[in-house]
Amino acid sequence: MKNNMLFASLTAIINAAAINLCDLLFSSTPESLKVASNLSQLITPFLALLLIRLYTKIDHPPALLRQEAAIAVAIKICRKHLKDKDAPEEFKKQTREQLSELMLKQQKLRVDFESTNSYESSLESRDTSQTER
Repeated sequence: MKNNMLFASLTAIINAAAINLCDLLFSSTPESLKVASNLSQLITPFLALLLIRLYTKIDHPPALLRQEAAIAVAIKICRKHLKDKDAPEEFKKQTREQLSELMLKQQKLRVDFESTNSYESSLESRDTSQTER
């Protein structure tokens, strides 16, 4: 519920700013103002979603982001090696095993990180008394 309220509030704020910006930029003719205002109202939910995704990415601890990025790069390198036609079959077999291990590690990374670290997102409610009402 809290995420929906955050999204709705952010959409409303961006929408109001976009309409006012359109009023300033396209006030020469009423038709252009109407088209610009309508387009801005269509685009604002997507801008709000983009901002929320950006915020949640920034909100995660840097250590977790570094681990995720390192695993993603390693997976990308493994896939590149598997596509290499000149690589020997034994090397490809080892690369497939390593790719499998990396993908399992990628799946478990967040759970393992949260079990060993005390991290709480700022998007999650810290006070449970407010959510029970």
